[in-house]
Formats: sequence, C-alpha cells, structure tokens
Amino acid sequence: MKVFVALLKREWWEHRGVFIWSPLVIFALIVVFGITVVVGQGAFEVELTSAGHSSSLNATVDDDGESGDMGRLLAGLFVDLTAVTDEELSNRMGMVTKFIAAPFFLVLFVVSLFGLIACLYDERKDKSVYFWKSLPVSDFTTVMSKFAFVAWVAPLTTIAVILAAQLFVTFLIVGMVEDGMGSRVLIHSGVAMGLVQMLVGYLLNGLVVLPVFAWFILISGWAKTLPMVWTLAIPFTFVVFEGLVWDTGIVRSFIGYHISMPTLPGATVSGDEMAYDIVVETLGDQFAVLGQSQFWIGLLIGILFFTGAVYLRRTRNEI
Repeated sequence: MKVFVALLKREWWEHRGVFIWSPLVIFALIVVFGITVVVGQGAFEVELTSAGHSSSLNATVDDDGESGDMGRLLAGLFVDLTAVTDEELSNRMGMVTKFIAAPFFLVLFVVSLFGLIACLYDERKDKSVYFWKSLPVSDFTTVMSKFAFVAWVAPLTTIAVILAAQLFVTFLIVGMVEDGMGSRVLIHSGVAMGLVQMLVGYLLNGLVVLPVFAWFILISGWAKTLPMVWTLAIPFTFVVFEGLVWDTGIVRSFIGYHISMPTLPGATVSGDEMAYDIVVETLGDQFAVLGQSQFWIGLLIGILFFTGAVYLRRTRNEI
C-alpha cells in the first residue's frame, strides 16, 4: 500500500499543474460572469411555469435586446420567490449548481484522456521506463496507479473548485433576490447534497469509464508514434465499418455510453424556451448504472484492455 501511495504522489507531482489550473480557469470565468451579471443586470421579463422536475423560463434583457443562456436561467430566480414552493426552489437551485459543474466535468475528462495517452508512451520515448522498471514495483501496480490517479484522485481537486464555484453563485443569488428570501435560497441550494453526489459519482464513474481509460493506456503502451491518432482512428474505423456493412451502431452506442459520465450530477438545457431537466437527481439515479448491462459489459472489456496494457508495460520498453 505504501508503494501504491508513493506512485500516486508521483503522478500528482508530474501532473498537478494541469489538474489544478484547468478548473481554476473555469472558476475565474464564472467569477467574471457573476460580477458582470451583478454590475450590468438589466430588466428581466420572466414567465415561469413548473411541471414536476422541469421548468421553462423565458427572459429578455432590455439592455441590448439579447438573452444569454445562463442569464436566462438565473433570471428565473429573480421572480417573486414568495409564490414559489420549496420543492420548485430546490429544483431551480439544483439545476443551477449542476449546470455550473458541467464544464468542470468535461474539461477534467479531456485533460484525463491526454494524460493517459502519454502515460506509457512518454516514458518509453525518453527511456525513463528503464529507471522506473529498476524499482521493486510491479507493472500491474504502476499501471493501476496511473488509472486510479486519473479516475479517483485528480477529480478531488476539481470537486473542490466546483464546490467553491457553486457557493460563489449561491451567495451571488442570495444577494440578488428580494429581502427575506436569501435564507430560503441557502436552505434549498442543495450544495451539500451535490458534494456527496459528486464524490459518489466519481467513485462509480471510474468504473464506467474503465474501458475508455484502459483503451488509452493500452494504446499508450503499444503505439510507436502518434498515439492520439491511433487511439481515435481505430474505434472510428470500427464505427464506420459497422455502419456501412451491418447498418448498426453498437460500437457507437457503447462508446457514447462510457463517455457520457452517467453517474455524475448534471442538468441539460434545450429549446428556445430554456426547458431544463436534472439528469442525475438522487443517489439512486447514480447507483442505477449497476443494473445496466452496458456497465458490466464495459467493465469486462475494460479489464481486458487493462490486462493488455500491463502486458505491454512489461514487454514493450522502447519505441
């Protein structure tokens, strides 16, 4: 266990810059946007209708005659909250906090893929693999540390920044609603429950994305040049071939499911009327993936890819 922890620390020392700065950049953009909303808020005309867990918001900004998506979403919180039920307020706040988290999740996923595609390729390219293999550490432990770091350790930094961003926007809203309604916004913000959902979500998401992450590690240990091209070209070829020959989309659906991050809390917004829907609402929604066949098939395929990556780490040391 001490060896494994040391390997995780090594991964952190090597990659901490990108995993710290990428969420901080998004947080800075959210802060700038929030300040802009406070300073330059116009007059909003809001029509709000509620139905179950979804609502539709229509808003216009008189300043320039245009409506921004996020501005229209936040506009729904500026109406008379005395006429809004606690359940609907919780839905709105849940939508806002989950909508804030979405770009963080996406950027972390992309950064993780770039890190994994280089993890075995770079050490073969600069021949540092000989130094690391001289240490009393098994290839399985080394490869597992690279996967575990990206799947479960690195997201902790992003989750911390997401929490800060959600609290910032929540207090921003508290300062903008009518007097006496700020306490209701805080009570029904759902930030604490959202934190639990993010932690559970990433714990499960590490298993959901196993075939994708293991595939990137596998190609990183196999490719002699242009690992990113090989990583994308091979599945793309299978998708095109399957579509042309059998007119099916099994491979495409498989890839889509495992990169969609179905266990992470999120909200979707669509249509001109800004209809929103909370995708993952409860812990039960998150654990529902354990009952899906795609999850278990992906887990088995991911284990095969991972085993192949360990074998290549043991036998393929040079480019």
